[in-house]
Amino acid sequence: MDRLYVGAGLGVFIAAGYAGRSGEDYSFSILEFSTNFGAMLRGGFEVGKFRMGVEYNFIPQVPLIDAEGIQVGDMSNSYLGFTVGFFVGGGTWGRP
Repeated sequence: MDRLYVGAGLGVFIAAGYAGRSGEDYSFSILEFSTNFGAMLRGGFEVGKFRMGVEYNFIPQVPLIDAEGIQVGDMSNSYLGFTVGFFVGGGTWGRP
């Protein structure tokens, strides 16, 4: 392997949770937005011009609110992501 990489980050996330009933119109006036801090961890490797990575975003849960404004649960916002790519330009293929 040419290179391994790891990284971390912090950020601010704005999220809203709404749980509507099937067939009803959604009323966006009752959406409750919350601002929370979150974190991200990533890692991967590069071989020649090829890159592969994985990252996980730790984002706090938001409440699910029904049409009457009552909290009916929580919604998880954290997620795992995979990336695959290659570099264009910056040298010749086969040499780092």
